Amino acid sequence: MNLLLIKDSTTSINFGFLKYFLDFLTHYRNFSVTEISKDSIEFDTNKSYIFWINAPTNKLEKVWFNKVKLNSLIGKYHIDQVIVNSFAFPINTAKKIAYFIQDRKQIEIPIFQEYLNNSSSECIVYSDQLAKQLQDKKRNCNCKILYPLSETKALNLSWDEQQTIKEKYSEGEEYFFVNCINQPLENTLQILKGFSILKKWQKSNIKLLLLVDNITTIQNSLSNYKYRNDVQLVNAPDKSEISKIIGSAYCTIDLNNLDSELAFFNNSIIQEIPCLITQNSTANQTIENKTFIVEKIDVDEIGKAFITMYKAEYLRAEYMESYKTITENWRTIIQNQIDDFQL
Repeated sequence: MNLLLIKDSTTSINFGFLKYFLDFLTHYRNFSVTEISKDSIEFDTNKSYIFWINAPTNKLEKVWFNKVKLNSLIGKYHIDQVIVNSFAFPINTAKKIAYFIQDRKQIEIPIFQEYLNNSSSECIVYSDQLAKQLQDKKRNCNCKILYPLSETKALNLSWDEQQTIKEKYSEGEEYFFVNCINQPLENTLQILKGFSILKKWQKSNIKLLLLVDNITTIQNSLSNYKYRNDVQLVNAPDKSEISKIIGSAYCTIDLNNLDSELAFFNNSIIQEIPCLITQNSTANQTIENKTFIVEKIDVDEIGKAFITMYKAEYLRAEYMESYKTITENWRTIIQNQIDDFQL
């Protein structure tokens, strides 16, 4: 079976729900992922592939893509099903189509309503809530749910191992660890302002670690920040190091702008570290309020949350105690997906 993924040019295959989906098919369904480039691609007709291409953005290119190129690709690469991750223009093909939704804002795009009106439409989604929203729009909408839950292992770091991480990243002090990767700068600035509220309330030595993939942008914003000496930038270390930093944190923060990106949050819960998230996020659906929560990304709310995380040690301990059961439930869900999820 071969799939053709038509994705938005701004969407990375190395991030978020799309990465999870491709990794799942690679690891558990023996697919190979290959980009369609200008050069001819050699492939084994006895194997399964996910061929991917960026959707055109130019108006004339869109017309040519639908009338000429799409059918040519389907024939050339023996495509059985088309997966659409771009909602910039209608895709016309007689092949079975699945619409890949990686953010709930996508289902409000007007052109998506056209997709949904197609009686044969199928949607790949990441949560029960999103599936329900789609079925409210179209009663017989066929939704296939793939929960983006992590298979990261708990490290169970010793006190000495945690201290080593703290010495390395936070001058031996307790710290909050914030996920800023692929996030708007404005979100990070709101978190910094919220941290200022904590610092004004409590003159502690607790630090703020920011996980970033673009140091220069954040450094410019920190130049005039009053508590900049209490902020450390962590420049995208490898996954095992991120897990160690999470597992040694006082609390983590993941006010993610992309609703389906749960990797950092998942890792926090697996390492049994409470993570600050938003109330209506998919992350909260997976944990049922067993963590620190803000209603929205707002300076005052974030500031109050910092204070609560800092002082409510009993609540922090209660949340941490619940995570063993939660992650065990996740493992059951993951195994069910491995056994049952099919396109």
